Amino acid sequence: MGGMEATRLLRERERSTGFHVPIIAMTAHAMKGDKERCLDAGMDGYVSKPIRTNDLEAEMNRVSKANQPGARVVATGEKTLDAGELLARVEGDRVLIGELCGMFRQDYPKHISAIRDALARGDVDDLQRAAHTLKGTLANLAACDGKDLAEQLEGSSRSRDTERAKQILDEIERELPRVEAALEHLSQGVALENSHR
Repeated sequence: MGGMEATRLLRERERSTGFHVPIIAMTAHAMKGDKERCLDAGMDGYVSKPIRTNDLEAEMNRVSKANQPGARVVATGEKTLDAGELLARVEGDRVLIGELCGMFRQDYPKHISAIRDALARGDVDDLQRAAHTLKGTLANLAACDGKDLAEQLEGSSRSRDTERAKQILDEIERELPRVEAALEHLSQGVALENSHR
């Protein structure tokens, strides 16, 4: 079994436990896209061979910081927020996460309103644009489930399936408050697990 497959299996098991084992890829290849493939497989970090002590130590410190207590925010076995990824993106700055939470709290009702309006008018082009914008916002916040839902909404608008779009919107409206709560807890260094039942 290769490292990619092993990582995917481990991450799949972790979805039901809420625990997270940090994984750093060490590869002899330094081809374009290798790092992205490793991270997409669920690895937390990446270094290429030949291994340089300073690079490895820096990556281990970064991954360790991102996976400190409270760094994984999980909701009922699903991934509301990949907190380790978000912490890494902001270099552990929880104050900045608090600011991002405030902006998200103000903005997401506007996204929902734009999507609802486009659905009411039957305007699939506007619906697709609104879904795409929401998908980008959630991707930037490492809000995995929300981003996936917005991507599904974008796809349903492309195929002009407005009935499916309405169903997905209902799921999005349930998910976005979870994202807000997860961001708020993460900004305070508090782990949030199985908070909605």
